[in-house]
Amino acid sequence: MPAFVIQLANNETEAVRVGYTASKKVGGAVQRNKAKRRMRELIRKEAFLSSQTGKDIVMIARHSILNYDFQKLSQDLHQALQKLGLKNN
Repeated sequence: MPAFVIQLANNETEAVRVGYTASKKVGGAVQRNKAKRRMRELIRKEAFLSSQTGKDIVMIARHSILNYDFQKLSQDLHQALQKLGLKNN
């Protein structure tokens, strides 16, 4: 996706664990924190994750996440989760 990279792995727990990262390529501390807040909000809106078990999800911000339209980010996340097999529709 243009604004973020998403990675998926299985884990031995019964929970979904999500990690967020933004490197200095994204910008200074303020920009990195903004990028992580946007990614956290995207995942928070995905209610289906509560029905998943044994997954680790890592979201890596790209610089363009700072100016990307939030609705487009949501659509991109939906598409990425479909590609990973976490969403059917």
